[in-house]
Amino acid sequence: MLLLVLACTSETGLTEGEPELVLEVSQLDFDEVVVGSQVTLSFELKNTGIAPLQLGGEISGHSGYALVELPSVVQPRSSDSVSVRLAPTEVGEALGGLVLSSDDPDHETVTVELTGEGVEPRIDVDPESLWFGDIPVGGSSALPVDIVARGQGRLRLDTLQFAEDEDQAFSFELPEGV
Repeated sequence: MLLLVLACTSETGLTEGEPELVLEVSQLDFDEVVVGSQVTLSFELKNTGIAPLQLGGEISGHSGYALVELPSVVQPRSSDSVSVRLAPTEVGEALGGLVLSSDDPDHETVTVELTGEGVEPRIDVDPESLWFGDIPVGGSSALPVDIVARGQGRLRLDTLQFAEDEDQAFSFELPEGV
């Protein structure tokens, strides 16, 4: 036995059904982002309806936000990814919104709140210069240097470079766990 269920309207007798937008997030929190760098966050949106979901979107608020990925159509009973990037150009709070528009009659416009903060780490090196004194040929000497992150944000030491001197060799060791 075959059972067929149809949605009916009074005018045509049949309807194609509607899309249904479902978001599991209402906010994207970018936390602290170092000025001059960028962070991209993504989330899934679903179409739990029985018709294709047409989408559009725009960013409001802080100029450091950009819409990286947004599908124009999400097929029925499927999901797709949306990505937003924060690339702050100045220190301070970064507030904005991702305004999604759709053809879901119950959710024509939905806003995802965007929060973050542009931060700028600062590095302090103590001492700023080292004097090793007279070292005999074949000898060595070691002096400690403190490298401290000041200000806001996480500091990542990418490169350590020594002033070039053909007659001298330098090396360094980092403490364990650094």
